[in-house]
Formats: sequence, structure tokens, C-alpha cells
Amino acid sequence: MNLFETTGGDQWLNHERWAAQTSPCEWFGVMCTPTYRDGHAVAEIVGLLLPFNKLKGPLPTAVGDLAELKTLDLRGNDLTGEFPQRILDLWDQNQFELFIEGNRFSNLVVKIRLEENSSGVRCAFDQDVRYFTELQEDGTAHFESIRCGRRGSEYRSVRDGTGPSLVRLDRALKKLGFKRFASEYTYPFTFSTHQRYVTLTVWYGDGQSKSVEAYGGQNPIDVWMAEELVRGLLRDIKWSRNTRQPAAQ
Repeated sequence: MNLFETTGGDQWLNHERWAAQTSPCEWFGVMCTPTYRDGHAVAEIVGLLLPFNKLKGPLPTAVGDLAELKTLDLRGNDLTGEFPQRILDLWDQNQFELFIEGNRFSNLVVKIRLEENSSGVRCAFDQDVRYFTELQEDGTAHFESIRCGRRGSEYRSVRDGTGPSLVRLDRALKKLGFKRFASEYTYPFTFSTHQRYVTLTVWYGDGQSKSVEAYGGQNPIDVWMAEELVRGLLRDIKWSRNTRQPAAQ
């Protein structure tokens, strides 16, 4: 009932039997399983399945108090606030099924941007030497690259599509200590020119952001791992539109 009242249950697409004087196991989206305690049969709530159901507002931390909950599906809603840490810990340990794509939790990543720039080349005809890719938690993906055109002109090669959730990436970046990384890494001992700048920017649901720039590939191993995790995620994007636009924009 805390979940129902906090997320506007009366406005859900389907709230059949919620708040009724019946067993919660009969409420829409509640999954139960029988178990035995002290020789007596009881029902345990093991799943809450409420995807795309117009839940709106903060997710109450009391959801984490459902001791036997093993599956939580809240995809495609408009949930905010802090996601319960207890559930995230269980998910990290592979003891829980979690589906929360499309929401905007304050303690989770909601957007990432990976940008690469070659320090010695302004543009190319058939390669991406200055480009960025953005992916948001709602699945929106965007790519832009500066390309060389005719007679010294430039244009933007732009792609739009859909990509995977950022929740797993959020957990991995936390384990790597991404927020503790320095904002800039360069060659520590020698000066090298005509290398590549790689900038990874992460936005969180509470409005905070963090950018890390590395030059020449000489970043610490944990920073390199963060970049590779993001690249792996971006490879799963499905591009649906490719356009050519003026560079001036």
C-alpha cells in the first residue's frame, strides 16, 4: 500500500483489486508463492510486475522490506527518488531479477556520453576522428561525427536509434570508483602529440555529472575499464536513422 499511495495508484493504467479487502496475492501485478512455516502454509510475495503502468513519483524504500521479493519489474514508468540499495545489492549478487529501465532514479546513471577527438586531424572523408555517442536510460541514442566534405567543407554525420539500459553500467562504474577518478589524465612522463582525447561523461538522476578525459591511452587501468564498459554497451545500440546535416549547427 505504501507503493500504491506514493506512486499515484489511483492513476495507474491497471490497479485492479489494489486497496481492496482481499489478499495482496490477488492484486494486479503481485506474484506470490506458497511456502511453509512451522507446519503452516503461508503465501509469500515474490514478485511485483508493474511495467508501463503509469507509476509516478518516488519509489518507497519499503519495497526493499519485502523479504522474499525476487523479481521487480517497473520498466517504462515515471519513477524518481532513490532506488533501494538493498535490492541493488541482491541484484549484484545474482539473487534478484530487476527491470527498471526508463525511470529516473536519483542514485543511478541516467545518461552517458563518450566523445573522441584526434588532436592531429580535423576531419576525414571515411572515418570518425571527431565524434560522440550519447545514450539515455529511456533508450534514446544519438551519434554525431564531423566529416570532411568537398573543397574543404565539413558536415555532421548524425545517427539516432535505441539502446540498452544503463543500470548495469551504473553498478559497474560504482565498483570501479568512477566518481573518484581525476577529471584529466595525460602522459605522466613524456610529451606526445597527435594522439586521441577520450572523454567519458556520466549524468545521474539527481542532476550531478562527472567527466573524465584521457589523452593518448595512458590512463589508469580502472579508467580504461570504464571506457571499455561503455564502448561495449554502445555496440548494442540499434541505429534507425542516418542523416547528413550542416556542420554549423
